[in-house]
Amino acid sequence: MKAISCSTRSAGFSARGGGIIYVSHRLEELFEIADTYTVFRDGEFIETGPIAALTREELVALIVGHELHTHTHSERGADARPMLEVEGLSVRGKVRDVSLTVAPGEVVGLYGLMGAGRTEFLDAVYGIGPRDSGRVRMAGRDLPPGRPDLAIRNRIAMVTEDRKLSGLVLPAPIRHNISLSILGRISRFGVLRGRAEKALSADLGRRLRLKAASDQMPAAALSGGNQQKVVIARCLSSAPKLLICDEPTRGIDEGAKQEIYTIIDDFVAEGGAVLMASSEALELLQVCDRIAVFKKGALVRIIPRSAANQQNLLHEVS
Repeated sequence: MKAISCSTRSAGFSARGGGIIYVSHRLEELFEIADTYTVFRDGEFIETGPIAALTREELVALIVGHELHTHTHSERGADARPMLEVEGLSVRGKVRDVSLTVAPGEVVGLYGLMGAGRTEFLDAVYGIGPRDSGRVRMAGRDLPPGRPDLAIRNRIAMVTEDRKLSGLVLPAPIRHNISLSILGRISRFGVLRGRAEKALSADLGRRLRLKAASDQMPAAALSGGNQQKVVIARCLSSAPKLLICDEPTRGIDEGAKQEIYTIIDDFVAEGGAVLMASSEALELLQVCDRIAVFKKGALVRIIPRSAANQQNLLHEVS
């Protein structure tokens, strides 16, 4: 069976006189396929023109309504003592003898093809997945396998890969989703303190620029980007020092992506650390200080941001 790319099919259709309106969250596809672009933002027409006349950064700026935030990568976190230390972590058939560190003020990315072991590694670090061997330490304290409660107690929070399956209680209100991780702190004698929950929701909603008519709306009624912000708000509610993110921008629009990048950048600027897996090389290149490349369950190389580009990342996993 011969695979035919979308760009090949669309080129053939347009060559026969057809016209195509193509909508995608993946901007690389637009530059490959489209002849012209049209940008809408918040229901309003913004601009149209030939796509060859602008760069990816210029298109993103049109989509989000402002210039892209410049992320600093000049040895960020390089001299700090590691916050997270992973030594020889293995998961049978999935991850083989992986060691890495994450320092305060640093974003470390995990890159690899599907099945490379990134998610299994993150799950094992956090304690929701198996760990057959290896050691995980957070701020010098050992974290045993299979104990996410101890990870949370040691100020680790995790944005899981699938927000609808494991990140949110979709029928529940936004307010309740945000407070799930700290119910014990905002309850008294087993009774939830409504005012405390409301104040928490309002504060995080404002900080993360959550777009919702009310925090009493069910999470299911939100757009994908705002659902992801609720997941991150729940994580931040516990005041973590380490944020583990597995595909934190999957299935959301470019504007929401840029806002989440800014949330991550603000978090590390305040001394937090981030361990982040993504299948998008450009995303990791924009956000991360170092990129750990996974292939067939093994860590093959850690590349500093100053030496990384899309070509050498793809070369390492091919």
